[in-house]
Amino acid sequence: MLEFEENDQITKEAEQVFNAPAVMDDDERFILDLTAKRAVQYCSFTPKNEDDEIVLFNAMNNPTNRLGDCINMTISVKHVFCEIVNCTNRDTGETTKCPRVVLIGENGESYQAVSIGVFSALKKIFAIKGEPSTWKKPVHLKVLQQTRGDRKMLTFEMVK
Repeated sequence: MLEFEENDQITKEAEQVFNAPAVMDDDERFILDLTAKRAVQYCSFTPKNEDDEIVLFNAMNNPTNRLGDCINMTISVKHVFCEIVNCTNRDTGETTKCPRVVLIGENGESYQAVSIGVFSALKKIFAIKGEPSTWKKPVHLKVLQQTRGDRKMLTFEMVK
């Protein structure tokens, strides 16, 4: 039974009932997803004009490079975009959440990877240098691939 205190504030039990999620079908979820605020993505690039908007959209939607194709190359990074995607294990069919990272260079080139190693390296870079919006100049990163048994992981080495 719901109870109200003298000042008409709802008790915790009642609050949980009122804040329960509404039941929606898949069509409604798609529409809500399309219009929802993107709280589960990160982007250091704030477009200032239409050209910037084009660069950002293209980097987010169709990056120019795959980081896996850039092993042992040095890239220049000015901005970072990260979102969470669902990854399905080919062997088990299990779905897990993974970070999809897009690095954006000063000339609009972009580099994409779905990689815990890249995400982990970026966290360390952010801890040392701050977020990209505070960088005075692009960061130069050498793309590396580490092998552990039969698993391969992308990471970086910071260079001048």
